[in-house]
Amino acid sequence: AFGGAISYTDRGSWLSNSSGVTNIDFQSQSLPGTFADYSSASGLTVSGVSFVGVNPPGYDLAVAPSEGYLWDGHFAYLMGPYANHSGPSTQFINVTLPGNITSVGMDLFTIYPGTITVLLSSGDQASLSLGGLGYSGFLGFTTTAPISSLQVYYNYTGTFVSSANLDNFAFGTASAPEPSSFALFLASSAVVLSFRRILASRRP
Repeated sequence: AFGGAISYTDRGSWLSNSSGVTNIDFQSQSLPGTFADYSSASGLTVSGVSFVGVNPPGYDLAVAPSEGYLWDGHFAYLMGPYANHSGPSTQFINVTLPGNITSVGMDLFTIYPGTITVLLSSGDQASLSLGGLGYSGFLGFTTTAPISSLQVYYNYTGTFVSSANLDNFAFGTASAPEPSSFALFLASSAVVLSFRRILASRRP
């Protein structure tokens, strides 16, 4: 991996390897009974994170109504531009992060079946195949080098197209992994051997 990236499909596992996490649920950016439109070059900025829906030659980005749209649970979420029927998706959500972010994760879902791919600025990427309405997944990353930005793509696999939808966008710092018991054993053994060599060298 270019940035030493590790990908996760379970939020709990990602959280256990992250610290200082900020979560964006888009509820404060939603409106009751209607979509909040952020279709512009400036898009939507929340907690220092910029979201822009790229839909050449323009832009397409919205937050679903605060009481939800097509999904049980009554929650707002970010909706990207719809994918292009003519081939590989050129529509995506471009996300620009604050400095020194080495951990990022998000819930992902679509209205119709398709694959969502998250591409990091390092070139690392991961994809989720989703079954459409009622199905959701999680993608997260921890890296050794800061993530400056990422792109979220949707590619449809059926007759109908949808968009990449995301919620609970979270970011922070990758935690240093806990040393394994085997690594601790090797370290302690090295100390003991070194101490014995010192004692041996001092004997007459």
